[in-house]
Amino acid sequence: MTLSTFTINGNEFHSYATLQEADAYLSLDLKRGTNWAGFTDEVKQQRLAAASRFLDELNWRGEAEDSTRSWPRRNITTQAGTPITGIPQALADATAVLAVNLSTETEDDADIKSHSVGAVRFDRFDNTRTTEKSEYLKTIRPLIGSFLILKLNTPTAYNADGEPFYESRNPFGRSEGIA
Repeated sequence: MTLSTFTINGNEFHSYATLQEADAYLSLDLKRGTNWAGFTDEVKQQRLAAASRFLDELNWRGEAEDSTRSWPRRNITTQAGTPITGIPQALADATAVLAVNLSTETEDDADIKSHSVGAVRFDRFDNTRTTEKSEYLKTIRPLIGSFLILKLNTPTAYNADGEPFYESRNPFGRSEGIA
């Protein structure tokens, strides 16, 4: 399989699944299929492109073949040891699942929460998007988990004796604290 390209409002977008692949995969999903069928083709394409961008943020095994997209990759195999070339079907399926599950909140809406008490108003950062990303990952992990680097322990600091402290990172490469 190869990277799919859509033109939306004159702009070119890429997806790891074609519209036809997503339609076929989700038509068999009783839970998500009805929601997916309710979207126009243009909205479906937008969601497939957004899902592919989300997938590009993950830490994958192997090396990307080019610097603009995470797939296709080199030096990655199936669990049975067979080299993977192109876009694996599991990634196309995960793109479809993610596309139908994506929230419609904007980043600004999700990150900043405003509260008012009388005439006093305060804004606070809300990490809901990080939680949402973890929830999205849970829905697709059965499909693509074997291709991901799920935890990275990276030395982030050294003590006076030169021993490293390790930082645990999630699949998005974000810190989960010192281990």
